[in-house]
Amino acid sequence: MLIRLQENHSQQAQLAWRFLAWALRGSSRELVDRVRVVFLAALEAKAPPLSLSAQDRHLLRHGVLGKDQRFAIEQRVLREVVLPSMDALLPRRDLAANH
Repeated sequence: MLIRLQENHSQQAQLAWRFLAWALRGSSRELVDRVRVVFLAALEAKAPPLSLSAQDRHLLRHGVLGKDQRFAIEQRVLREVVLPSMDALLPRRDLAANH
């Protein structure tokens, strides 16, 4: 069941990126720049110090992440997955000007 759920989430993510690519294809440079700014602004959010309270440790034993742990994972996903995907999807102004 977990594998099927993971495959479903993967397909949803692929569909979301395809939709974004379609929506931005032919869009104004301003819209493309705004999308890039939103992603980069999310990466600049400051993470609180990652510490585990007794309750966090208890919840973690049951597979439940606390707010700080979720934030750390979100930042890592943004950095390692979303940003490279965004760079591949959205044309950069300096590269587009040379072509």
